[in-house]
Amino acid sequence: MNEDRLYVLSANPHYAVPEDMYIADEWEVPREKIEIGQPIGKGSFGMVYEGVATDIVKNEAKARVAIKTVNESASVRDRIAFLNEASVMK
Repeated sequence: MNEDRLYVLSANPHYAVPEDMYIADEWEVPREKIEIGQPIGKGSFGMVYEGVATDIVKNEAKARVAIKTVNESASVRDRIAFLNEASVMK
C-alpha cells in the first residue's frame, strides 16, 4: 500500500439518492388541462386552489379538482416529500 497518496473528497450538492427520485406516471395531468381558480386553503407545503380539469375523467368533459402547490422557496427534500404525498394520494 502506498502511504504517499493524497485523496481529496468533496460533497456533490447535485447528488440524489435513487429512492428519493420522483418518476412521472400515467396519473400526471398536463398543465394545459388545468384551470386554477380561487385559493381554498393552505396545506403543509403551500397553497391549495380550487380548479377545473379538462378531459381527465372518462365521460366527463370537465371535473372539479383541488390543486395542491409547493412553495417556491421549498427545499429539494420538501419538494420530494410533496411529490411522495401526491403519489400516496393518487
